Amino acid sequence: MSHKEGPWFKNPDWHMVWITVLLFIVGVYTAYVFHRQFKEMQTQTAILNSQAQQAASDSVEAANRVEKQLAIAKQQAKAAQDSVGAISGQARIAEQQLELSERPWIKVKNSIVSPLTFDVGGRAGGVPVATMTIEDTMENVGQTVAVDVLSWEDVIPVDTDHSTRTARARQKQWCDANRHPNPKGLSGYTLFPHAPSIQQSTVGPPMTKVAEATIRSETGLNGKVAFVLVGCVCYRWSFEPKSRPTHQTRFIYWLGVPQTAGFQPYVVPQGTATELRLIAAPDGFTAD
Repeated sequence: MSHKEGPWFKNPDWHMVWITVLLFIVGVYTAYVFHRQFKEMQTQTAILNSQAQQAASDSVEAANRVEKQLAIAKQQAKAAQDSVGAISGQARIAEQQLELSERPWIKVKNSIVSPLTFDVGGRAGGVPVATMTIEDTMENVGQTVAVDVLSWEDVIPVDTDHSTRTARARQKQWCDANRHPNPKGLSGYTLFPHAPSIQQSTVGPPMTKVAEATIRSETGLNGKVAFVLVGCVCYRWSFEPKSRPTHQTRFIYWLGVPQTAGFQPYVVPQGTATELRLIAAPDGFTAD
């Protein structure tokens, strides 16, 4: 019995062929799509990587710019501080110059009224002393009033080593104590510009101090002693608060007999030394 075959495309075997071809085409297309997506992802990744690198670079540059701006700001702040310091310094200098030109300055001139006399009794509780009377002319040569003016002076023997160490220490003691005077103590007096104040004081050491300072061994000076006059004037400017330290004028004179070359300070501590004169010590005068 003969079998009649139908059209070839109706053959089941060809159906499998067409399905296979169709699947192949779908596979190829799918691979193509996946490849395109992979390439796109690569492109996007490259773009993102580039953007990240650019962002990092921009961040570094921004950090550098901020650092530079901070450095410039610090320099400007320091310059401003220096400018303020310079202005403050100029203001202080101007204030000091004004004070120096307008504040009071007290000048002291000393002279002997009565000469140094030894072994005078009764002045210090009956203890014999050496005394002399000094006249002090104090003049305010500044431009404004000096207030709370106080002064002190004394005649002190020179040390046996020929130094004025003891006398200078006594002067420093009084001056330092009155640099910041007790507000409850003596207030002193007022001294107007160019109106001299003249006063006298009797000063001198006990004879026991004179004996201690008398030289006992050196040939030519044995039994002799020398003296210096030391003193201090303290005062304030009327515009200054009382809390500020006082201004001071300090002085030191040798008592000596003038000679052709210098002077002779040593005398025998007896009677009255009529030939002694006040001779300014080279380093004896200071004013502040």
